[in-house]
Amino acid sequence: MKKANLLTLAVASAVLSTSVSATTLMVRQEYLPKAEQFNPNNTNATLVKLSGSTGKTFMGLQAVHKGEKLDRYALSSTEAQLGYRYDLNDTIRLTPQLQATATGSGIGWKPMFAMTYKLGAGFSTTLLYKHEFFVRQEDNSNGSTTEKSQYQASINYADGPLRLGVKYDYHKGLDGQRYYNGKEFKQELEFSTYYRVARGLTPFVNLAAVPVHWKSDEYQLRTRVGVLYSF
Repeated sequence: MKKANLLTLAVASAVLSTSVSATTLMVRQEYLPKAEQFNPNNTNATLVKLSGSTGKTFMGLQAVHKGEKLDRYALSSTEAQLGYRYDLNDTIRLTPQLQATATGSGIGWKPMFAMTYKLGAGFSTTLLYKHEFFVRQEDNSNGSTTEKSQYQASINYADGPLRLGVKYDYHKGLDGQRYYNGKEFKQELEFSTYYRVARGLTPFVNLAAVPVHWKSDEYQLRTRVGVLYSF
């Protein structure tokens, strides 16, 4: 995980040297009820993310710890994000972004592009494409690279302090990866609720149907609860 720490420090230095006008801290807890069947370490996960923006440029740093129980938690990954919001007009926004995720087995580079369209009456829809290049850095891996495509469609609603969202994801392995029931793809469906209870304080809940394991044809309910604090 040395490379993960170096990546985080490098981006943190860039963030700190930038005049950030808005900052948000996210703390999120995840639970997968059937993870113990194949990988108990994925049962619980805690994400801590610090993000900020200056003008139309946004950036973020996050760390994820996982474990079957709290006393067995270990750092699973760190991630750095950098993106730009470009308003084509009053209804269409284009958002290119790059994410770099470091794990114990390598680093994933994830360029992505999103388009958001405001439908009116508080509704909007977003289409996103993400392409991942994962460079393995384990012993005897010889720096091999695997690639994956991700397609995402979502519809969102906002009314004052309330935000609701529905998101569909389709993941497709391009180098023989298996994600669901021995197949090279997987699908996920997520429902989200955010509610601002005070200035800068927004708790949220995400419920998603996700595959149990690449060897299984079962799905499970992934539960995520957390809070956003903006300052």
